Amino acid sequence: MLIKKFIASADNHTVEIPQEFYGKEIMILLDESKEIPPALSTNNLIEKYRSLPRIDLKEFKFDRNEANNYG
Repeated sequence: MLIKKFIASADNHTVEIPQEFYGKEIMILLDESKEIPPALSTNNLIEKYRSLPRIDLKEFKFDRNEANNYG
């Protein structure tokens, strides 16, 4: 038995199943009583992150050698 719970947030979803379920009957249950929690809606996320301070990264330089220098 495989149970996958998720809330669809897009028009199209793909559900991956283990290979041992190939060729077997699959049943999808839809719980219509559930709604997308307000915290996960796109508009709420946009508003939440819009209020955060912005950082100008135009002058940012990344030194890969320095980042990987463990010694």
